[in-house]
Parts: sequence; C-alpha cells; structure tokens
Amino acid sequence: MTQTHKVDRTNVEDIIGLSSLQEGILLQYLKDSESEQYLVQLVISILGNIDLVAFNEAWNFVTATNEMMRVIYRWKEVENPVQIILKKHEANIIHLDLSQEEDKNNMLID
Repeated sequence: MTQTHKVDRTNVEDIIGLSSLQEGILLQYLKDSESEQYLVQLVISILGNIDLVAFNEAWNFVTATNEMMRVIYRWKEVENPVQIILKKHEANIIHLDLSQEEDKNNMLID
C-alpha cells in the first residue's frame, strides 16, 4: 500500500475526494500500517481445468466495466487525499497451480 507509481494523465477518468469512511480507514492505516484490520482478500479455489486466457479476459471485463475496480489512492504530497479513477487498468491476477502440492492442514470434508 505504500508503493506509489506515476500516473499517466491520459489514463485518468476522474479524480474525487475520499468518502468519510475512506478517510477513517486511511487514518487507521496511517496510525498502524502493519494492522490487518481492513485487509480484504479474495481467494478462489477452482477444481478441474481452467482456461487461463478466458479467466483473465473475464476479470479484465469486470475491471473495465466497474470503475471502483480501477481506483488508486493518493494521500502523500497532496493537499487532500484523493481517489483516482483510471480509464484502463488490467486486473492483477496471480495464478498458483497447487494441484501437485500435498496440503496436510486443509482437508476436504463432504
């Protein structure tokens, strides 16, 4: 969350202020950046074969059609924290094939 990348101005759709809730979450983060209080993570387990190209295309479609999936936040070196809605942004999808791994900690129960 601390890594900042330069934003291409031609890729900016809109810049808006943070909501009150977002400001509160930012303040909590700044007080304790190691906290996982507001950590949201999506983990999907898929059984069987998957077409990775189609899967990536589907998520990129979701990102393209939902502006909140294209938002980045800036609070350093600005007068007021803002959220920047990008015109285009590809989903950062990490594929891990664990089918050959033996996991003794997780058991499937019917």
